[in-house]
Amino acid sequence: MQYEETRFQTLAERRASQRRDVNWKATIRIGSEAPIPCRVVNVSTGGALLELSDTIWLPADFRIVIPDAIFEATCDVRHQAGRRVGVMFTSNLREALARFS
Repeated sequence: MQYEETRFQTLAERRASQRRDVNWKATIRIGSEAPIPCRVVNVSTGGALLELSDTIWLPADFRIVIPDAIFEATCDVRHQAGRRVGVMFTSNLREALARFS
């Protein structure tokens, strides 16, 4: 666990924008597959840290739907450690800037 915490701290130090802690339900959408429920742990104007209920493989990019924030975007996986996945938003960047700054 110590390695994982250190890894996330290192990644946090390289971020362009500050993330804020949240606890939002969200859904990962991959093509026509069944939606995958997850939780948004923290969010910024550029991305988010997601937590899955199980460790599963995710493709390099997918859609994230966050009803609590009334936000949806395409995102790229930046890192994954166990059930936690760091993503970068690649669409709706202006909306993310307005909502999460």
